[in-house]
Amino acid sequence: MVIVLAGCGDGLAVERSEQDPLEALDSPTTTALRATSAPTTATPIVLPSISAGEMHIEPGGPYIDGQQVTLYADDDASIDLYNSWPRVCAVVGKEPEVCGAEPLKPKPVRTPPAGTQAVTVDLTRSNFDSSGPLDCGAAGVACRLLWRNEAGEFLTSAILTFTGELAEPLVRVSAELTNEPGVVRIDTNNMDLDESLNRLPPEDLARIEATISEYGSFDRERLEIDWSVGSMCGYGSAGAPIGSEDLIDQPSWWNVGDENENEGDPLHFFGPVCDGDAVEGSLDGIGSDGILEVRLQRNIYGYGGWIDCATSSCFVTIKMSWLHPEPGGGELGDEGDSIRVAIDVPASWPSQRPTLSIAEPPPYRSGQTVTVEATGLTGDDTAIGWCPGGDGYCGWKFADVVNGAATVQWTIPGSAENCGLQRCYFAVDSASEGLAPPAIVLVPLVGR
Repeated sequence: MVIVLAGCGDGLAVERSEQDPLEALDSPTTTALRATSAPTTATPIVLPSISAGEMHIEPGGPYIDGQQVTLYADDDASIDLYNSWPRVCAVVGKEPEVCGAEPLKPKPVRTPPAGTQAVTVDLTRSNFDSSGPLDCGAAGVACRLLWRNEAGEFLTSAILTFTGELAEPLVRVSAELTNEPGVVRIDTNNMDLDESLNRLPPEDLARIEATISEYGSFDRERLEIDWSVGSMCGYGSAGAPIGSEDLIDQPSWWNVGDENENEGDPLHFFGPVCDGDAVEGSLDGIGSDGILEVRLQRNIYGYGGWIDCATSSCFVTIKMSWLHPEPGGGELGDEGDSIRVAIDVPASWPSQRPTLSIAEPPPYRSGQTVTVEATGLTGDDTAIGWCPGGDGYCGWKFADVVNGAATVQWTIPGSAENCGLQRCYFAVDSASEGLAPPAIVLVPLVGR
């Protein structure tokens, strides 16, 4: 049985208004502690020279858990300040470095010192990675921040030091397997969903209030707290789309396989692969004993590729979110703390991954009509597409899923004459924009 702690949110951005997105953001000369409701004005800082591939943190450590800090990088570094979220990464003993499951939400600084760019983050001392929960202040654990730029290269910080104690988690949960493959019992420790708002730590409530106050007037009576079952996530060497082993013109945007390797750096994993479709269950199903049963899939698929949780370290998330309706209509919302519970998936759980096949035997010709079947699917519908290979756009046809299978008929287009034997393919549509298809089947074509 594994006990886990609540961490920070799962990374959904706040819904922003049409105003200047940098308006009224923190000054780089402002420092605040998580437990402080108002920032403390600091003396203007003089930054050291920041080398390429590095970041600078103000103030310097040691830090307390949840302290707000400012990350500075040279302005020549190509960083998406809104969407590139730094992570706390840890080395334990002589093990390879692994980055935590929870990225730190960045808040861009409006007026950083000349020659720099900067964001503020709440620096967490707790870290959840492939070995479970970690304390970055513990002996034998060395943590630093990694921040990825648009070229996929990492900016690194100095080793982080901490003082004080770990913040008390909002909720503690545990999980155990059942005799039914794929079914797990999660003990929510009788978490009172209706009392979540009243139990929020003052610093968490202050952070929510500060976010809402950027766009409107905060009213605690309008604030709503909710919990939901999130994703199945895993650390492991991810696999490319099923059936793509012999594809000779893989699209550049797929970004599958083990993308975490960084030449010249001992980084092992830059965060986990997560799959929201691999979990079935709702917190509405919590029994009077505080037990929630969820159904999990052994194989998960996300940005980075396929993970087999029977051979990799996996966990389930339960997400807290908040919502603040506005008097004039509309609403602000974001995710807050998440609970993570490790799941030791046995090899006896069945493996379920989609596959594609073509009923007619190869080779094929342009203008030929073929029947394409997908099996091993979940959900009620899907789309199956014809893809010309490389970064060419795919065309899609929708189909109902019956008993895990879907079938479409495709007439191979005339433009396929240059496909050859290993370039063009049919694909199952992925669950998210920019996510590579989970499975493909090559379409070997010959000329007329």
